[in-house]
Amino acid sequence: MLHGKRSYLVAAALFGFCLAVVSPALGQDASWGEDKDDDAGSGPREAQRTKGSGKVEKVSGSTVSAAFNASGSRGRSRHVGSQDFEDLYLIWVANPEKFNASLKTIDNGFANFPSSLYLFDVGVRFPDPEIVVDSMQALLGNRDEAGLEGAVLPREATDNTAAKVAARGYYVLAVASAGSRPLVTDVQGNLLELFSFLTSSEVSGPDGEGGSIPVTEGNYAWTSTITGGNYQIGLEGIAFAVPLENPTSNFFPPSAIVSDGQYPVTTTILERPEVGGGCTDQDGNAIEFFNSLWWNFEAKDTGSYRLSTCNETEFDSILGVYKDSGLCQGDINGDGLVGLNDFSTLLVQWGSTGPEADLNNDGLVGLADFELFLVGFGECVPVPELVVCNDDASQCEDGSSDLEWFANSGDRFFLRLGTFDNTGIGSAVLKVGPTP
Repeated sequence: MLHGKRSYLVAAALFGFCLAVVSPALGQDASWGEDKDDDAGSGPREAQRTKGSGKVEKVSGSTVSAAFNASGSRGRSRHVGSQDFEDLYLIWVANPEKFNASLKTIDNGFANFPSSLYLFDVGVRFPDPEIVVDSMQALLGNRDEAGLEGAVLPREATDNTAAKVAARGYYVLAVASAGSRPLVTDVQGNLLELFSFLTSSEVSGPDGEGGSIPVTEGNYAWTSTITGGNYQIGLEGIAFAVPLENPTSNFFPPSAIVSDGQYPVTTTILERPEVGGGCTDQDGNAIEFFNSLWWNFEAKDTGSYRLSTCNETEFDSILGVYKDSGLCQGDINGDGLVGLNDFSTLLVQWGSTGPEADLNNDGLVGLADFELFLVGFGECVPVPELVVCNDDASQCEDGSSDLEWFANSGDRFFLRLGTFDNTGIGSAVLKVGPTP
């Protein structure tokens, strides 16, 4: 229970203050422009890869031929009797529950032509900076034929298909004129519609004759159109598809990816709450992480894997291997969202043992739990579930670490390198791969 009115007011004041502090940072301009790379083309492989760090809130460009890439040419298109009036972008859906793509001004979007938006599911659920889109599945579509408000794609279709953005992963977002519709060719060579729009405002699932056929580089087409123009797509729940080149990530979930190999890294003082908590190593020792760096890792083969800084670190290191628990950081009531209902529970249990709001599992609901709640507020930051950790490996010197774990081919993990205390910073070499 809440221990006194003063505690309640202190917690509420903290919430208001922290939101005021973090909101400007969360609202920083995170945009992508078509002119930053080669032209956003019309097919799977021509989808422009959005590149950056963290979430992307808007994408802007032009579907008319006046928009050129750095080499002065537009991407290849395949049309039924017309030029390229569509732009495709590869995006990463980070929060399916909050997904929204809109050309409406109320959603920070616009289009100066009758517009349409389409979403295709690539089916890849793990970050891959070298991803090539060979195939994608039609998912959602909407057209603003009158050109009054702009097309919009919420998370779910409004027809009877029950189509929706259900999982994190790679998707292709297409913007086009309202008269330019995606088509697919069947095995007989017939051009088929992917979507069937019964009303002008419908958000359609893939209920056209060709809706179940995967869209590939060899079978796609678009209907002809004579309109196009400039646009800005307002986005929610979206992150850049390709992270900027950076071998480390001190944010969680990480954008950085490692595969089998060696990686020189550097730790710095982390001035944010740690995500993932501490752990108990194989010797029964309780360990607390500081200044953590995180990576995504996918096992290529089934077998034993090794993560190590053995004899190659300037500081006392700690290593951890985690999997995605499927839960959201700060989601106290378990509804898949982190919001005011969770904060209400945090207030009610403030100063008590919880247990629901004791997010760091230290036996007391307080400021540390509030900080973890803020990490996930308004998003779904996954909760990492520990597989194994190690502080000082007996065969290694100077506080360096070494651990092994078993993985099946295709298993995905979060790798973590931390320091023994908050002053532990410096360089190290991280090694990861199959156990020799």
